[in-house]
Amino acid sequence: MNSLFQKFIEANEDSDKIWHHGYQRLYPFFLDRFIGDKIKMLEIGYENGYSIKLWSNYFKNAIIHSADIIENPNDSLLEKYFILDQSNVDDLDEFVRNSISKYSLIIDDASHIPEFQWNTFVRLINLLKSGGVYIIEDIETSFWGKSSFLGYEFDARKTSIFNKLLPLPYIINQEFSQNDYKHKYNLSDLEANALSQIEMVIFGANCIILLKKTLIIFVNIIENLMIIGIKRRLIK
Repeated sequence: MNSLFQKFIEANEDSDKIWHHGYQRLYPFFLDRFIGDKIKMLEIGYENGYSIKLWSNYFKNAIIHSADIIENPNDSLLEKYFILDQSNVDDLDEFVRNSISKYSLIIDDASHIPEFQWNTFVRLINLLKSGGVYIIEDIETSFWGKSSFLGYEFDARKTSIFNKLLPLPYIINQEFSQNDYKHKYNLSDLEANALSQIEMVIFGANCIILLKKTLIIFVNIIENLMIIGIKRRLIK
């Protein structure tokens, strides 16, 4: 077995991230660089705490924060636990406003409801460090259509996290484009700002992995835009 995958598999005890979703096929490519480092990470959705055990075993020295709607589980593996209702945008806004932490890794394994996944992403991306990784898990819910047969109440035909993020390849590569993607895709200022911070997106089985731009990327874009502006003035 590939040693890259083996580390992730061996770190797991009971989490369905491996035995059900098979995230070991993707995550190590983006997360192995954090192993042994004292990174700070946040996972939305605690449930039974199995994922927290996985992250503690995998990263070794990570400072782990968790947030959910349940009472504090008093998990010794957590440095901090927050009570957070992902369905409430005011709650999300307050969480971001009051946060003093910046994270290298943020994982959304909470409600799995597309609308809530989107509302969380466009806000919590601002808590991610430059060059950090943001993962949205269980995005298969965006392909369910009516979800009532699985015990949910949303209609993925109306709101899909997959469809919400589809403009990203165009936005990521808009450096030399004249398209106004904010208006083309009817994005709010909050949504446009969130998407503009992404430099790479991976659509995988049951998950979406996003990498936040580094400072170098921002500098290069600014320099190129300045060059383009100068050339246009010269042509005129």
